[in-house]
Amino acid sequence: NTADHAGEGSVLLFAQRPDLYAPLGFEMIDRVVRAPLPPSMISQPTPLEESRILDVQEVREVYDRWAAGNPDRLVRDDRRWQYFLWNYRVAEPVGGGYAVVEPNLMREALYHRSTESLPFPPGSEWLGTTFMADQLGLVFSSAVVELFLMGRNFPSIPQFFMTDQF
Repeated sequence: NTADHAGEGSVLLFAQRPDLYAPLGFEMIDRVVRAPLPPSMISQPTPLEESRILDVQEVREVYDRWAAGNPDRLVRDDRRWQYFLWNYRVAEPVGGGYAVVEPNLMREALYHRSTESLPFPPGSEWLGTTFMADQLGLVFSSAVVELFLMGRNFPSIPQFFMTDQF
């Protein structure tokens, strides 16, 4: 294989059809799903003018501590933080961490699993990997697979949020 001879390391990709990449040595690692947030975890959100919005430095400190806790977690360098800012909505404090609040969508959140409610309106959805949903304690009654996360020479399940994909 050309990639092996060129010294390529681990590779990740998102695929709609895993069968196209399997012959090239890619294996399915995870799935990206869209699913309704569990109603039991949703609270009526506080209007933005009344809620506390975290500044990006506060979000970055929480995220950086999380990323440093496991080598499988994506570390955002300055360039990746610039991408995050480009896509950034707002982050509200949740359970010792935060949730990035987009209209009816959660693509990133870091909080203690004992959190009782998330600041999203009813009908909001999770968009992310099943591994990260499990880490956040999200249990879905139904989910739609949007993409397959595939890896080649990737030894573990990578941990990251869809806010890093745009």
